[in-house]
Amino acid sequence: ALSKPVDLPGIHEFTAMGLMNNQQIDYYDSVSKKKIPKQDWMREKLPADYWEKGTQSRKSKEQWFKVNVNILMDRMRHNNT
Repeated sequence: ALSKPVDLPGIHEFTAMGLMNNQQIDYYDSVSKKKIPKQDWMREKLPADYWEKGTQSRKSKEQWFKVNVNILMDRMRHNNT
């Protein structure tokens, strides 16, 4: 996760992924704003509401991150440049 947007392909202000046994199983970023499966078995076995709830959870974590990075930057007397 980054404290501000970066204009580089594939680099987002916020990215989260799930791992199991060192394998990526899901992905979310601040551009797509959607948790998606990265393994076929997850796509096939888990219902749509699992991904909807996961998306809401990741959006919440993204907001928490932004708030707390801003607090940290204020405390460290930094700005957004």
